[in-house]
Amino acid sequence: MKRNIELGNAIDERLSAALERANYQLTLNNQKQHARQKLDADLIYATNGGIFKVGPELISFISTLISMEHEDGVILDMNKNPIDVPDLKNFLQDIVAHYYEAMNDFMLEFKKIQKARKTDQLVS
Repeated sequence: MKRNIELGNAIDERLSAALERANYQLTLNNQKQHARQKLDADLIYATNGGIFKVGPELISFISTLISMEHEDGVILDMNKNPIDVPDLKNFLQDIVAHYYEAMNDFMLEFKKIQKARKTDQLVS
């Protein structure tokens, strides 16, 4: 009888550990997804009546226009609307700063998530 109780306790402990691990994994994945969604929102930049998704492609395109000695230009925003950008150099500085800040925030959040080893650490 004592052996059955010990066996039952061992099974309960293993089941509890498995459920705790599953809960941790679910919470971890949810926190990573939330961080990525926040990054997507943080990479939105609005100016001159346009809404842009800042990323390497936009930064490279504006850099190319500047290297070709263009001072201004018409850029398609996220909604495929043509937006007049009168000062490409200033626009480039703004979007690079915006991208840099958003990526740094994302990295800090992602490192915090990776360091957490328990579910309650993930959600704090």
